[in-house]
Amino acid sequence: MLEDELGKELLKEAGYEGDYIGVGNVILGYPAGDFPAPLSHKEDYYRIIR
Repeated sequence: MLEDELGKELLKEAGYEGDYIGVGNVILGYPAGDFPAPLSHKEDYYRIIR
């Protein structure tokens, strides 16, 4: 996954030089239907992000 031009460019931007190869992937998230309970929030408190 790091052998094409985009992969080489990403490595260079990250500061890695040399012959690196991708050996694995990481998938982040939760399985469908297996979500944790939502966190409680302060009442009358919100933030608008634009």
